[in-house]
Amino acid sequence: MAKRLSIIGGNKAKKVNPLMLTRKYKSVCVNEGKILSPRWRDTKAEAIADAQPHINKGHYIDFEIKIL
Repeated sequence: MAKRLSIIGGNKAKKVNPLMLTRKYKSVCVNEGKILSPRWRDTKAEAIADAQPHINKGHYIDFEIKIL
């Protein structure tokens, strides 16, 4: 079973997010127009880690987000 993170947490997550929708992230280098994440990531921090070499060069990073 896939790890599911709710968009809205807390003790009322089932009530406000009954479908248990989650966000997935991919990092994108704006300067080079390249997708840097090899696959969808569960957290933004993981997507940032994929983009770290480009961040170190001073490139702008954006994120593709999909909601499942």
